[in-house]
Amino acid sequence: MAVVSPCGVERIVDLSPSILPFAARGLTGICIHDNRIVLAVQSSVLSILLVLDRDYEVQGEIRLPNAADLHGVIARGTELVVVSTGTNKVIAVDWPAGGQGRVIWEEVGVETDRDHLNDLTVTENGTLLVSRFGPRRSDHMRSGAVFEPDTGRVLLGGLREPHSVCCWHSVVHVLESVAGDLIRAPGDTVPQRVMGIIGYARGLSLDDEYIVIARSGYRESSRGTLGGRRSAPFLAPPAGDEFLRYSGLCFIAQDAGTTRWVDTTICGPEIYQVVPLSD
Repeated sequence: MAVVSPCGVERIVDLSPSILPFAARGLTGICIHDNRIVLAVQSSVLSILLVLDRDYEVQGEIRLPNAADLHGVIARGTELVVVSTGTNKVIAVDWPAGGQGRVIWEEVGVETDRDHLNDLTVTENGTLLVSRFGPRRSDHMRSGAVFEPDTGRVLLGGLREPHSVCCWHSVVHVLESVAGDLIRAPGDTVPQRVMGIIGYARGLSLDDEYIVIARSGYRESSRGTLGGRRSAPFLAPPAGDEFLRYSGLCFIAQDAGTTRWVDTTICGPEIYQVVPLSD
């Protein structure tokens, strides 16, 4: 995990000793709740939520034996809600008691990573939203969506590998990762493509000062490709294809639209989630 500002990488927090016993492949979801930092650990052995204090010291863990391949996690009231991508479920966990969690959404008869549920958020009126890739079609393409688990309503459809759904100023935003685009869905009007970056966009934070879009280094074995029709990139890459292997954050100033690129490859080749940290 890294703490990053527009000036650069401020701190790298090495959590390897805490997650190695679980054969972890990495950290996926992150949220701030009750003055704690909660991390979803992606593991092939046992799914856990790692709990840190604001000094980045590990305080405990919540084991979820009925989940698999955790992705996004958020706080909702007195509970944590996490995506169990490997079992195609959304699970709620009591805070701080923990426990095995209870399933609050599942697709009946689907117990595998068919839809690739990945991220989630809660709107200002309390509605839960989840992003998913959708089933793989015979031509190997997918039609992703942002949907409401409680009602089944699809808010946005036809997306290419959507990640990082969030609600800011009552407006839903999501990254269309393959295209590198930020999409805004203002109520019942037509969705808008706000801007794009070069590369695989995954990890989004919005506040009154910055729009922050993360990009991961390109994986040759990835399901995604960097082609297709897309909006003009907001951040022009340096010369050379090697840039596609870099990870980083693009800070876009809300007042002036100026951009600052921070290379985070020293922390790792991929970024999954970005959250703002208050002082």
